Amino acid sequence: MPLLLLLSLVLLDTRTLPSSSLMMADAFSSPLQMLATSVPSKRKRSNSHRSPLAEKADLRKSASRQRRDSQHQNKNNQNKKGSSSFPSNTNTKTSKEHPNNKQTPRSLGEAVQHAQTTQELLEVASQFWLPTDPDLPSHLRTQAVHHEKRQRWGAQLLSKLGDSCLYSPSSLLLVSWQDSRLTRGVLAAALPFEADSKRTISDQKKEARTLREALLGLHTLVSQTYECSNNEHSPNNPDLLIGIKRLLERAESLADIYDLNEALEVRWAARGIVARLGSSVAPSDPDMSILDSNDDDDDKTWYLASCFPQLESRVESLPFDVLPLGIDLSSDLDGLQSSVDNQYDMINLLQESIPFQFDTIVTRTGNSVTERRGTAWVAEEGIGALAYSGKLMPPSPVPPLVRDFMRRIETAIQAPMPKFFDCALCNYYPDADAACKWHTDPEHGKMWERLCCVVAIGSPRKFAFRPIPGHTSWNEWDGPDSNEDTNCCAAAIRLFPGDAVIMWGSCNDDFHHAVYPENEQPHTSDLQRVSLVLKRAIVRGGRRGHGLEGHGRRARRKKNMKT
Repeated sequence: MPLLLLLSLVLLDTRTLPSSSLMMADAFSSPLQMLATSVPSKRKRSNSHRSPLAEKADLRKSASRQRRDSQHQNKNNQNKKGSSSFPSNTNTKTSKEHPNNKQTPRSLGEAVQHAQTTQELLEVASQFWLPTDPDLPSHLRTQAVHHEKRQRWGAQLLSKLGDSCLYSPSSLLLVSWQDSRLTRGVLAAALPFEADSKRTISDQKKEARTLREALLGLHTLVSQTYECSNNEHSPNNPDLLIGIKRLLERAESLADIYDLNEALEVRWAARGIVARLGSSVAPSDPDMSILDSNDDDDDKTWYLASCFPQLESRVESLPFDVLPLGIDLSSDLDGLQSSVDNQYDMINLLQESIPFQFDTIVTRTGNSVTERRGTAWVAEEGIGALAYSGKLMPPSPVPPLVRDFMRRIETAIQAPMPKFFDCALCNYYPDADAACKWHTDPEHGKMWERLCCVVAIGSPRKFAFRPIPGHTSWNEWDGPDSNEDTNCCAAAIRLFPGDAVIMWGSCNDDFHHAVYPENEQPHTSDLQRVSLVLKRAIVRGGRRGHGLEGHGRRARRKKNMKT
């Protein structure tokens, strides 16, 4: 009804309207357009009749909004003055759109994630709180959740700190074992919540993951500083050594919590740390003086196995292992004094003595590709060729330096007999992109003994094992109660100069292995690496190794017939 009344008013004779209305009517092409501009909206009409209670509510909202704006302004002013706390980030959208804009982190965890350099990570480490600090707030001292965060963030810091120094000598120089910041970072990851007596399996799994991350990062850091001659790189800080020892002891106590591939990684990292830092960080053992003595390498190998009996029992059935410092490259090798400073001289010497070639090989899919790594086959007299990826590699004489590697590693792994290894597949990785995909070594048990050993020289790279998909699984080696979700997961550890990988038994029947590329450092020419795969030939049909085309008995008969 009101709408019809308004329409009738619009349709009145324009002579009865005021002059101002006549001008408005002329401006519109239809009465409905004029109606739309002259009738107020419902929102405006309702605003003119608001109740006093609604107006008071609006006033309260406005006052609350002003208080929040004032608080934000005060916090921003404090941040500009260099506040050491971690206030909330008020512009997360800007942070995502502009990653280069540094926002003040809200917690130590965010500070660890934001830190990009070694120096920044050490600065964050200095801000960690510890259970031993005096005058801690009661909630930090008594609530388990804060201790869990501290340990997790400490582990993340150690992981990033190890990676930040990788392939960066300038960053490595910033790391001193006497630095109280590094000590605080290690203790943050190591010191447990002593009052937490009722720990569930879920809590133990969380702690196990934290310890794994901490030990892998610490292993990377320790291995890089091992060969340094500077005394500051020899950890003799009692608090630091206590922290490292606590990490190792706790990892050993949780050996049964880890999945098998994780237990392998933790054990490899723990053994690498003890091999380089000595008995000062090893779990208590009556024979721990062996590690610091000048006894034979086989005694030291036995000692490393005795340091972590629970971890050892988890992995003892597996047909492969990693031996840290299987060869100490700081000692004389065939008259060459080697150290970290001349690792590249060692690579150059191996390149000069080994005839590496980048051959064309046939992949499993039948494609022909040029290898991204150089290869060479060296063997003692009387050993034939190696069949590899669709090619026959003729043997070259074993260089004296490679023969020295053979004799030393035989002692370290307690080989079945003296002079066990008599041939080697030599691989040269020229840069960070060069890698080796998942594969098995061919003809082990047929042409070559099942016991073989890989010695790493030069740039650190990750070496990994996994069960052959569809053929075996971690469950078959760990028992039916293991986690089926990890059956195809890899176990990987970064190999440093002198580390050795040992394979025996059914390893090449049941497990793939691979060398990962360093994706964070592509096309870097100074990341050269050489690996020596030491083997022993099996006498088969009166000869060792494969015969070359044109060199067999049939070829000789044909040659004699022609003559």
